Amino acid sequence: NKFSFAPRFDWGCAILAIFNILLAVVAMTIGDGNPCPDEGLGFGLALVCVFLLGFGHALMESSSFGLAALCPQSCMIADMTGEGVAGLVGWPINMLLQVIFDAGNVRRQPEWQCLVFFCVTSVITVFVIPMYRCITSKHPYMREVLKIEEKRKTASLKTRQTRRPVVYIVKDILPMALCAWGTMGVTFVVFPAQVSYWKSEDPSNTDFVAHVIYTFQVVDTIGRFAPSLKFDMPE
Repeated sequence: NKFSFAPRFDWGCAILAIFNILLAVVAMTIGDGNPCPDEGLGFGLALVCVFLLGFGHALMESSSFGLAALCPQSCMIADMTGEGVAGLVGWPINMLLQVIFDAGNVRRQPEWQCLVFFCVTSVITVFVIPMYRCITSKHPYMREVLKIEEKRKTASLKTRQTRRPVVYIVKDILPMALCAWGTMGVTFVVFPAQVSYWKSEDPSNTDFVAHVIYTFQVVDTIGRFAPSLKFDMPE
């Protein structure tokens, strides 16, 4: 990659944070029952926001995992487990916002709750930028790692690193790439799209979907943490 980690974190986190908030603003102001009732415009703007926040997230997350890959395996496991824990923290924060808005008798509560929640997560995302520049990159161990990566990057851009044809390399990694693509597709597209239509047999259980999603987050976090337990898997 021609770009160092710092600008990749800067751009990724900034794009993710900005369009995360804009998505909540679009949902709150444009569409059925909103000040601007144009549903087509709202849907189009929402697609743009989702595309760009997804791009920012991909840029930020690839940088995060790329940095962790330069370190011992424990760093990669910590990175993955941290993402899972972040998913667990979301619901308690959302419940706290719900209690606050209930006490204040706020009108259009779900929309305001969504906006504030997205703003909180965006602020945390932006905090990654100074955290990397002022803390992570200054750590003695990470300084040495980044020096090695800089030398490797400079050499790899000038000389070919392998004589093996690219088509064979692609052929080897294609099954893993398709597996990862399918997993991400189900996790971020199929599952959210389907679970929103699920209903509890108990009509009074209005938090059923939230419970299902939170259960998924718990199991997801356990799965992310499992490699650190070092189970012996048969080959």
